Amino acid sequence: MLQANGHSFKQSDGKPFLWFADTAWELFHFLSKEDATYYLQRRAEQGFTVIMASAFSEFTPRNEPNFYGQRPFLKQGDPLTQNEDYYRHVDWVIDQAAAHGLYVGLLPAWGDKVFTRPGNRNSILNTSNARAYGKWFGNRYRSRKNIVWILGGDRNGGGFEPVWREMAAGIRSADPTHLISWHPNGGWSSSTWFHEDTWLGFNMIQSGHNLKDNPVHEMIRTDFDRRPIKPVVDGEPAYETHPVDWKPEQKGRFDALDVRKHAYWAILAGAAGHTYGAHGIWQFRDPALRPAIGAAIDQTWREQLELPGAKHLIHLKRLLEQRPIEDRIPSQSLLASGQGFGDEYIAIARGKNYVYAYSSNGRPFTLRMDRIEGGKLQGWWLNPRTGEKAGSIGEVAAVGMKEFQPPGAEDWLLVLERLP
Repeated sequence: MLQANGHSFKQSDGKPFLWFADTAWELFHFLSKEDATYYLQRRAEQGFTVIMASAFSEFTPRNEPNFYGQRPFLKQGDPLTQNEDYYRHVDWVIDQAAAHGLYVGLLPAWGDKVFTRPGNRNSILNTSNARAYGKWFGNRYRSRKNIVWILGGDRNGGGFEPVWREMAAGIRSADPTHLISWHPNGGWSSSTWFHEDTWLGFNMIQSGHNLKDNPVHEMIRTDFDRRPIKPVVDGEPAYETHPVDWKPEQKGRFDALDVRKHAYWAILAGAAGHTYGAHGIWQFRDPALRPAIGAAIDQTWREQLELPGAKHLIHLKRLLEQRPIEDRIPSQSLLASGQGFGDEYIAIARGKNYVYAYSSNGRPFTLRMDRIEGGKLQGWWLNPRTGEKAGSIGEVAAVGMKEFQPPGAEDWLLVLERLP
C-alpha cells in the first residue's frame, strides 16, 4: 500500500516508491480482458509503476456500455445503482494490474460527472449523492493493496469543492488508509482548492498540452514549497503525439523530446515521480473508432505502446533508483550562469552526495562548485535517450565556479558524484 513520505512516497514495508504513471483513462471501458492484459504486461515491462484509469470517463457520458456490453448503472443517470457485472470487470483489471506489480490510480468518476455547465448532460454527481457514491467505492476496493484514489478528472474545482469533499468523505468513511489525490485541468493544481484538506495525501498538477515548453518546474516547485509538506506529481503533462495547443497543422505534435523535458524539469524541481501520456493510449485508439481530440489516425494504441518517449523514461527512473529518493531537493541556487526561459531552462537538483543538472538543448551552463559539499567530485553525462554514459568528465574540485558543456546539441543530464 502506498504512503506519503514527506516530498516522496514509500510502500507499507518502508521501501521507497517512484511514481511513474501512464494515463489509461479508458482502460475499463474500451478494452477486452485479453487487450487489458497485453497493455498492463507491456507497461510493467517498460518500468511503469502506476496506471491511471477512470471507472467511467469522458467517453462514457452517463451510462454507455464497456467492451462486454455492460453499463456502469442499472438505472440511467443514477450513480447509486451500480451494475455488479460492469464492476466485476473493473475488479478483474485491477487484480491483473496487481499481478504485474502495478498500482492503479483509480478515478471513481471523470470530472464532467460533477462539473456543470450549459449543455453538459453528463453531470450526475452532487452534494446529495457524492458521499454515498464515494462510500460505495471505498467499501468495494478498501482491501485492494494496489489502489490510489484520484478524484477530479480534468476539470476546474472552483465552485464544486463541496461535491468533491463529500466524495472524499464517503471514501474515507469506508477506506481510511489508501492515499487520495485530485486531478485538475490544465494549468492548475489540486493545491489550489484542497491542499489543507486532511484527506488529500499528495498534490497533483496538470501542466497540460498548450505549450512545447510548459514551465512544469514552476508549478511543481510551488507545491514543493507548500506547508504542510505533501508529495507532488504532474498527473497530465504533454501527451506524446498530442497536437500542440490542439492545432496540429499550425503547431505540430508533442514528441519524445517534449516528454523528456517535462519529466526531467518536474523531477529536478522536486516531483515525487512523473506521469506519461500517449494521445492514442488514453483513448485506446482503434481504426474502428473515431479518433478524439486530433489523435493521429495512422497508429493504433498497440503501436503507440512502443513510442520512444515512454521507453526513454526508464533511464530516468533507473538513475533515480540508484540514490536515496527522499533526499533529492531542487537546487537552482547552484547555477551561476546559463539560465534561460522556455527550452533554455537549466534544471538542477542535488542530494547528499550528488548533483543533477539538465540541459534540454545542449546549452552550456556554469555551476557554483563552492556551494557543493565535498572536496572532490567525479562527473559524467547521461544520454536521456539511451541511458548510456557519454564520457567521463573526471575529477572536479568543489571550489569556485565551473562551466559545463554538454556533449551535443540534444538534451543531456550532468551527474556529479562525491568521491569517497
